[in-house]
Amino acid sequence: MAKSCLHILTNNEYATTRCQDGIVLFWPIDGEIELQKFRKSKIIEDDIYIINHLDVFSIKNNKKTIMLYLSSYWFAELGFTFFNYHYTAKLIKSSYNLKCLLLKLTYRYLDNQPLNDADIRKLQDIIKIIAKEASMDKKIAQNQYRYAYYGDLRDELEYIYQNVNQRLTLKSVADKLFVSKSNLSSQFHLLMGMGFKKYIDTLKIGKSIEILLTTDSTISNISEHLGFSSSSTYSKMFKSYMDITPNEYRNLSKYNKCLMLKPEPLVGKMVQEVKEIILNYIEHYKNHLTDVIH
Repeated sequence: MAKSCLHILTNNEYATTRCQDGIVLFWPIDGEIELQKFRKSKIIEDDIYIINHLDVFSIKNNKKTIMLYLSSYWFAELGFTFFNYHYTAKLIKSSYNLKCLLLKLTYRYLDNQPLNDADIRKLQDIIKIIAKEASMDKKIAQNQYRYAYYGDLRDELEYIYQNVNQRLTLKSVADKLFVSKSNLSSQFHLLMGMGFKKYIDTLKIGKSIEILLTTDSTISNISEHLGFSSSSTYSKMFKSYMDITPNEYRNLSKYNKCLMLKPEPLVGKMVQEVKEIILNYIEHYKNHLTDVIH
């Protein structure tokens, strides 16, 4: 199983990060998981929740959760226009089928099996369910974000999102919103769990990834479009977060893309504990699982 795609989260908490170039599916299989998306916290129990491209999120009060990261490439190769949409699990009518696919993939993951053609077909089936059933227009979703997720940082986050193509500094944003730099800085650290600079940098990286993967724009044009002083400044900042240059990322395989969130390896008795949970789910869903699981 491609280690960049599927993981089992077993730590209680995970620091704030931003989802880039894809979506993340979370399914708590033991107890609850508490997710904070921008300024809104949500508790999920035995249900699937989707984090979208550019979403800022953190995890706390987790026990055992399946996490599946699917980059935009998976959507594009099946003919879906990924970046025009947001995705929400609330719209999915085939959630039972989606869970069955996840169970089968997770079972092979726990056996440390390599990704095979059958696994790829299952991942593609997951993509089709999400693209066809969970998608909503990006502009409509962004309007909802302002009220549903931005909360007490609504003005700040909305201004930054609308002006991401500009050169945004702590001083320029603070002056525009008539707040002090120190107050703005502390708000991001305390309320978002992410510093102001990292918030801006990762947003610009995400926006640049959209351009990298959907156009033939040069690195110079992309850097100018997003308000960088030079292409070298953009490339250096991109590499500091992504560990590779923008051009290298443009040519990266879908199997080598991963989240900034770094899950812990699943080892020892924890593997068996999770496998028992998965087998219990499989027994529960056996009438819907057509594949033979050995």
